[in-house]
Parts: sequence; C-alpha cells; structure tokens
Amino acid sequence: MPPLPIATEPRLILRSSTLEGVFSGIINVAAVSIGLLWLLLIQNIDLSALLTGAGIFGAALGLIFQNLIRDWLNGVLIIFEDQYAVGDVISIDGTTGFVEAMSIRATQIRSDGGRLSTIPHNLVGVVHNLTKDWARIDFTITIANQANPVEAMALMQQTIRAMGHDPAWHEDILDPVVLIGVNNVSATGTELLMWIQTRRMRQWDVEREYRRRLKQRFEEEGIAIGVPEQKLQLAPMSSGPWVEPSEKLKA
Repeated sequence: MPPLPIATEPRLILRSSTLEGVFSGIINVAAVSIGLLWLLLIQNIDLSALLTGAGIFGAALGLIFQNLIRDWLNGVLIIFEDQYAVGDVISIDGTTGFVEAMSIRATQIRSDGGRLSTIPHNLVGVVHNLTKDWARIDFTITIANQANPVEAMALMQQTIRAMGHDPAWHEDILDPVVLIGVNNVSATGTELLMWIQTRRMRQWDVEREYRRRLKQRFEEEGIAIGVPEQKLQLAPMSSGPWVEPSEKLKA
C-alpha cells in the first residue's frame, strides 16, 4: 500500500483556531492577575507580608486544586502533541462527537442529539481521532449465500470507480481503495469488505452515497442482500386419534 497523503494546510488552520482560543483564555487570566497586582501597588499595600501569607495559602490551594493543575498540564500536552483540535471528530472514553470548544482545562464535545459534554483534561486517556488528516471507511455489505461473491465484488469495484470519476465526489475519494474480499460467512450471508480512503469529515457522506449506488447496482444485476435463514424440519404426525389438549391435562 503506498504512503497515505497528509492534508497539512487544513490541519494548520484547525490548530491555529484552537491555539487562538487557548491563548485567549491564558491572556485573560494573566491580564486579571496583573490588574490585581497593579491595584495592590497603587493602594500602597505591603506586598512582602501579603506574599508570605499567599505562600501558605497557595500551598493549601495546591492540595485542593490538584485536579485543576493536572487539567492544565494534560491540556498543554494535548495541544503540543496535536492529539486533536477544534473541528475534529473524536472519541474519548465512549463519548464521540465534534470538538466544539477547547481550553487549557477542558474539551467540549457535541455528540448525537446535540448533547454537549465537557471533559476535564485530567480525565482524557486514550483519544480516537476520526478526522485527523484523512479518514477510512471500513465498508461491509452482506449478500445472500446463493449469490456469486465474485460478481458482487466486481460490482463493488465498478461502483466506487464510477463514483470516483463523478465531479461531485472526485475530490472526496482518495487512493488507494482496497477490496479485501470475503470477510465472513454466516447463516445471514456472505460478508464482503472494502476499505475506502476519504478526505477528513467526508467519510459519512461518501459511505451513504456509495451504499445507495451499490444497492441500485445489486438490484439491477439480481444480487440479493443477505437475510437470516433457518431450516425447519417438521416432525411426522402421530397416527393415533386426536385428543384435545384439555383431555391430555386431565389425564
């Protein structure tokens, strides 16, 4: 498989907007701190005594706000390593959605149904980024066991090639498209697998359109979609006289 393309420019745009929001929050905190210090100076307050008390108070706050400090440290690592940015679709501990906002302390994810989840950075462990640089569709479809898988796979390749030449979808489908082949065989049917590489954030639209086109081609060529099958064997009826169920219970 040849090297995968890296979309650098869109990534830089996402990172710049993320860093802009994070640094804006840091600047606001710094401005408030400097303003408070300036206010103390113009009021001729003895800063040495205040700093001595603040040292003790700060040690107590350090114990109380350990999670907050971990939020900040982990937030710096997330931003520095470019694990994700505003505009990505990510999954963290079962929460999947669109990164709507990000600060040095927490990340806000808009998930299904419009739910907005705020995740402190100290709780961020394994991150699955679904849209960084490029995406891949693990496309599966199950055909009936009676259908010819070779013909079905040929139609899959023809359909994705035709879609790739369509001006409306040409830029969204990237090379290589890999037909894995028969992925599973069960009572439902024969499962076929194809990998389709796409531009970031476009995998869902591409998959829906490809599935629609492939369904139409299968119908035209008479390839049936797999459905669960069961064989039923009927037991022969007894030759004795018919007895009502109520009579059997009395006996």
